[in-house]
Amino acid sequence: MSDKLNIHFAPLQGFTEAPYRQAHAIVCGGVSEYYTPFIRYEHGEIRRKDLRDIARPEIGVVFNQVPQVIAAGSADFDLLCRSVIENGYNRIDLNMGCPFPLQTGKGKGAALISRVESLKAILLSMEKFQLENGVHFSVKMRLGLENPSESLDILPMLNDSCIENITLHPRIAKQQYKGALYMDSFSEFYSKCQKPLCYNGDIQSVSDIENIQERFPKLDSVMIGRGLLSRPTLAKEYLEGKSESDEDAKRAVLSIHEKVLSYYRNTLEGGQGQILQKIQPFWEYQQPLFGHKLVKSVTKTRSLKAYEELISNIR
Repeated sequence: MSDKLNIHFAPLQGFTEAPYRQAHAIVCGGVSEYYTPFIRYEHGEIRRKDLRDIARPEIGVVFNQVPQVIAAGSADFDLLCRSVIENGYNRIDLNMGCPFPLQTGKGKGAALISRVESLKAILLSMEKFQLENGVHFSVKMRLGLENPSESLDILPMLNDSCIENITLHPRIAKQQYKGALYMDSFSEFYSKCQKPLCYNGDIQSVSDIENIQERFPKLDSVMIGRGLLSRPTLAKEYLEGKSESDEDAKRAVLSIHEKVLSYYRNTLEGGQGQILQKIQPFWEYQQPLFGHKLVKSVTKTRSLKAYEELISNIR
């Protein structure tokens, strides 16, 4: 096997928010970049919770956060970039991959791939911010909205742009997160892409990473979302070339959980019901390690006390 790829942690709304990213960096590490859930402009303003999520943490460990923005055109893109820059960042990722109709129906996410004029305007804005503020840009995208050829249609434009790297998921938006991967289309994009390329999609194990690396040896990195949520030691295992036991992976999950729950206890002001509502989704991706029965019990608890009693018995 050649040199190790960089591992990027994919953003998942409701799961990889600031407390989780911070806890994962402390407990497991192995990730070179943590992408934040996208920052959006809605109802005439930037969502405040999105900006709070990119506040720089002081947690005693250094890790790289990459703020991601989602926009339909250059006007909202410019506003979002200015806010990110004001928060001390010089790296911004553009979301061109979100498949959900709530976003694509507004011309955002994967819909931007087929909206060529809007994309051109955003790329021009990127050049402006790069020249004036020294910002480094990347994009995270799908093969297309309706057809995998859409990404190939805009690839010359991306190659000629100031974008510094591209993350590509080999599905189209209408598939969302299910269905066959268009690996031949990914391969064609890979062969013609002149930017460092990151593979994103259905990586669940070290062998998955190694197989992708063997098939596409010029890749710069891989991005993992659900695979890291279900096994947070995955990046570390790959980089160190050493498998950890399921018991070690479980201990990592519980350690991350403890830190995230503590964060919610110290910051949420809505009482125990709000804390329970925020922490229960933590378990959605934990069935591979902890089993369906336990996860179902955890997510069905109706009080924080009962929840904590149940968690305390997981050893």
